[in-house]
Amino acid sequence: MIAGGYKGRLAGAKFQKEKRLARIDYFEGLGTEELKNITPKELLLAGIGLYLGEGNKKGNGFQFTNSNPDIIKLVMKWSENLLGVDRKDFYCNILINISHKHRENSVKKTWSNILKIPKDQFRKTVFIKSAHKKTFENPDLYLGTLILRVKKSSDLQYRILGLMKGLLYSVNR
Repeated sequence: MIAGGYKGRLAGAKFQKEKRLARIDYFEGLGTEELKNITPKELLLAGIGLYLGEGNKKGNGFQFTNSNPDIIKLVMKWSENLLGVDRKDFYCNILINISHKHRENSVKKTWSNILKIPKDQFRKTVFIKSAHKKTFENPDLYLGTLILRVKKSSDLQYRILGLMKGLLYSVNR
């Protein structure tokens, strides 16, 4: 009886997982179809929203921090296509846990390949000395967090802050 109950619970859990994954796939497909052709204005608003959440709102320079390569690429595209940033003006710092110090060069190379910018646009890596709270299924895929900056970007920063203020004003009035 006990073994049968265990087997039944495993089968039920597997069924529920497959059902959940199918729903996720369905909604991802729906979202991809719905947003496959976004306009420049929609990209502008998406970039402002991301910068509101993860960008530097103090100081006088562009700085965006995130660990998701797709989000970083979106912010770069937003910056280049709509704000006039030249790709060679980006520079980056990587923040990774000290336990991955031996992987510094491979992490930098991976980010460089993903973002299609040369390794010389990466500055000093910052090593975080706290213990990992997360266990990675494949630690070799851990890329840390990237800080994306733009050289001589005070006017760019002020422009973004103005766009954010305009968006917030339009939504909250």
